[in-house]
Amino acid sequence: PGLDQVDFSTQSLYEVLSTRYQLVVTRIDHVVRATAADGYRADLLGVLEGTPLLFVATSAYTEDGDIIEHSAAYYRADRYEYSTSQTCCE
Repeated sequence: PGLDQVDFSTQSLYEVLSTRYQLVVTRIDHVVRATAADGYRADLLGVLEGTPLLFVATSAYTEDGDIIEHSAAYYRADRYEYSTSQTCCE
């Protein structure tokens, strides 16, 4: 409740969830997979059918292991960059 009143240009969703609702995201999983555009997605993305796309699924979990967010999106492979950063190891 109340998320529709939040200005997300100044706060992140995860910050709001943590400060207002005490829901702390502790893990985020990303799956990136290559696929080909079907007719529907080709039209939406302005490419030809069969053009390479990247499918990205993201799931975020609270410290209790409950899923709090899931998204799935298709991106044009010619306009997408994926980078990661890892702090490691004890």
